[in-house]
Amino acid sequence: MTASKDIQELATSRGKYTLPFTEEEVARLRNQHEWIKGCCGGLLKAPVDLTRKGQRVLDSATADGYWMFDMQKLMPEGTEFVGFDIMPELQPPPDSLPSTINLQTQSLLEPFPESWQNAFDFVHQRAILPMFTKNEIIRILAQLIGCVKPGGWIQLIEGDASERLHDSRAEAFEMFHVFAESNMKSPKIGRFLANYLRDLGMVNIGYEGKDFPVGISQEKPELSMRGCKNISFVVNECMQNSTAEKMGMSEQQWEDLPSRLESDMRKYTAAVRYHIVWAQKPVN
Repeated sequence: MTASKDIQELATSRGKYTLPFTEEEVARLRNQHEWIKGCCGGLLKAPVDLTRKGQRVLDSATADGYWMFDMQKLMPEGTEFVGFDIMPELQPPPDSLPSTINLQTQSLLEPFPESWQNAFDFVHQRAILPMFTKNEIIRILAQLIGCVKPGGWIQLIEGDASERLHDSRAEAFEMFHVFAESNMKSPKIGRFLANYLRDLGMVNIGYEGKDFPVGISQEKPELSMRGCKNISFVVNECMQNSTAEKMGMSEQQWEDLPSRLESDMRKYTAAVRYHIVWAQKPVN
């Protein structure tokens, strides 16, 4: 979703990422983090023990580790966090991190380190699986589950680009879904995560589907702003890799799309569906 051919090629070779790896991308991810956290009512749905010391937490596709810094506030002092991402460019310098947070470069599609097997009390991942095929997703989930200790938990959060929850008059907002679906291999994957986890042997599976209101539909001003910002960023970036002709628009409609999108979110009801799934690894 970037204008840079070099970045597009790098993204393709490095694991299906489609947004630019810049400070702007870090800012987008932090805004997305606060939006998801606010709409979900917190970071956790899985019944992780927030009192037991000596735990280890793995954050998959961690970017700059922002989720771990936030989660650290909930866990007992000394909890060890390991985060990995395919793009080290997103990660802060190692000497700027506390001793309890470790960032590593790792692809979801490559074998994980042997030392991660059955090593973590809690494994977390969000907003990445739609970029992969079904077979790749099953491989990724199997690897993540392999990292969970017996009795430990995994939590996954994914949006659903195929679920339309906006006023039919919001034609510009519809383009968010059109763009998202065209850039994703598995836009509906969140609906099936619970079944996949069950098939992979997980138990005590929990599920919550939540609609994240956007713009005028969101009563809380900060979350309204964050949702609009997230949607606008995706559309603006997707426009860099498309044209009016490809999308069946006039040049004027194309040029006005960002402003029409903002107008739609101010005038019409709209929301984005998210799927939150958590599960426990059997003790035996």
